[in-house]
Amino acid sequence: MLSRVHDGGVTRQHGDYFDRDVLTPDLAEPFAQLTDAGSQALADPDPTGRQQVTIIDAGHSRYTQLRGAARDH
Repeated sequence: MLSRVHDGGVTRQHGDYFDRDVLTPDLAEPFAQLTDAGSQALADPDPTGRQQVTIIDAGHSRYTQLRGAARDH
């Protein structure tokens, strides 16, 4: 999931999460947990109320660690 955020395609609007503008209700809880855990943050809303989801430093470190582990196996 962090790869989706890292790629810049995840947004939130009115509590719903979108991946490349496709509503992803099955991912709402995991994305909310990542935000609560401090792995990602929400940008200020645009005029439509949509917020870009971004990886913060802690999330980026974890993402890099997971990508490295995946490449090693």
